Amino acid sequence: MAYQQYNPVDLVDGISKICEFLTAQMGWSATFTNNEGLISLPGKPATFRLSSYNQSYYNSTAETGYNFDVLQVDVENINTPFYSRTNGLSPTTALYVYAGVNPEPWVFVVFESAPGIFHPTFFGYIEKYGAYDGGAVADGTCWTPYYSSSDAEWDNYDQHLLY
Repeated sequence: MAYQQYNPVDLVDGISKICEFLTAQMGWSATFTNNEGLISLPGKPATFRLSSYNQSYYNSTAETGYNFDVLQVDVENINTPFYSRTNGLSPTTALYVYAGVNPEPWVFVVFESAPGIFHPTFFGYIEKYGAYDGGAVADGTCWTPYYSSSDAEWDNYDQHLLY
């Protein structure tokens, strides 16, 4: 397993650091152009496109709002393409990147937005297990920010907690 910690200036810089890490430490094809990362895992058909966008919302009734960056991981070149998102990534104070090849190639990324506030993202492949065929996977923590954490469970229709 390879590991590296970074202190990116923003999410786009974080994506470039992930690509840099996967190329230098793992020897994988990971290019960074036009503020997007395109990652290919050795011997696997899926490609993983990492991009960012800004999300903001203001609720004048509740006088609450938010403005933050979102990481989107698009899984492409497979029969049923899909995507996963990780939100709340502004600011990004630290980035922890892990990757390995056993039993299948995988990447685990953790963004830290404040001391003790972590946003995990996972993408890569999962091996066959029981009746599950395995294959490409991407998943991340995504909270609907206008609910308090005490009101929202991880499996709510618009919430998702990776761990």
